[in-house]
Amino acid sequence: MLSMKRVQSFKFIRQEEVDKVIENITRSSLERQTINLTEIIFALANSVIFRCSLGDNFKKDYADRFSELMMKATSMVMDSFAFEDFFPRLKWMDTLTGYNRKLKRTFQELDSFFDQIIDDYLLSPLHVDHGYQDHKDDKRNFIDLLDAETDNLGLSRNNIKGVILDMFVAGSHTTAAITEWTMSELIKNPKIMKKAQEEVRSVVGNKTRVEEKDINHMNYLKCVVKETLRLHAPVPTVVRMNSSDSVKIGGYDIPSNTGIFINIWAIQRNPKYWDKPEEFCPERFESNPIDFKGQDFEFIPFGSGRRGCPGVSFGLAVVELLVANLLYRFDWKLPGGASYEDLDMSEDFGMGTCNRKIHLHVIPTLFHPAASS
Repeated sequence: MLSMKRVQSFKFIRQEEVDKVIENITRSSLERQTINLTEIIFALANSVIFRCSLGDNFKKDYADRFSELMMKATSMVMDSFAFEDFFPRLKWMDTLTGYNRKLKRTFQELDSFFDQIIDDYLLSPLHVDHGYQDHKDDKRNFIDLLDAETDNLGLSRNNIKGVILDMFVAGSHTTAAITEWTMSELIKNPKIMKKAQEEVRSVVGNKTRVEEKDINHMNYLKCVVKETLRLHAPVPTVVRMNSSDSVKIGGYDIPSNTGIFINIWAIQRNPKYWDKPEEFCPERFESNPIDFKGQDFEFIPFGSGRRGCPGVSFGLAVVELLVANLLYRFDWKLPGGASYEDLDMSEDFGMGTCNRKIHLHVIPTLFHPAASS
């Protein structure tokens, strides 16, 4: 489902959703309005994921309802204390505090939400009349693919719900976080912003938009995204894993079946591996073979090995296309004449992702290619 062929098949969705965003920002620019770029980015990421997952069965109220449920789930993670997580023998306290009741209620709401999505898909006219077999291969969404493989792989409805949830949470939140931090770092560093814009605009020329084929010629833009991934890994710690054997690491005895978290955030800012690790410097990746594919352990924003993120290509395709278009079509400044250096870059940990603590509010100014040339 996340192969390069499948990622390419969703190109039309990415382009359509980015075009909508650029059109909306253009209207705000003409009216000299301040926009909440954080909300715009997250809305686009959700729309792309929902359309790829649900296809023509996508409904706007799906996205609104899912966002509402994710806020509830995030609150459970951030604002609640579970005794069982830290003191397993005191797990009975979670019943007394009401934590288990809230957790069960939130799960049931999410479960009902995904039941509704699947039922709506099964009752859709195209599925009832023809079944998934008649869908054009390059237009199939994730539910089409899951439906097609249900018998072959022995997938249950709960399996399908799990895959969809993974796509919604892992796909939308991480994609949005990377884009948000990329634009934040560029706005905070105007010289780097100018260099990236010059590359994008020279590649695109006088066209009205950036297309995916153009991005292959934007080497500096790719360095900017890499440096963002180094400073702001979308998931700061690798999901918990258990050690299969007893080992000794750094002088410490680690018993078998010990829960282990890998601190990616700390590794990628370690001065032992990185020169001036706290500075945003995309040039460090120019003519540098280090990549995020999991083979260079000082740079593993998406994990490594069999536990590495399978959706890297899917997410980066959205990030690069959106950032390139934002750089090409607009110049950016902070509201109220604020200094770029004063932009607050505080972090806030959400549903597994590390986002900006304060939303990114900016003023876009429309760029006119013909006038520039």
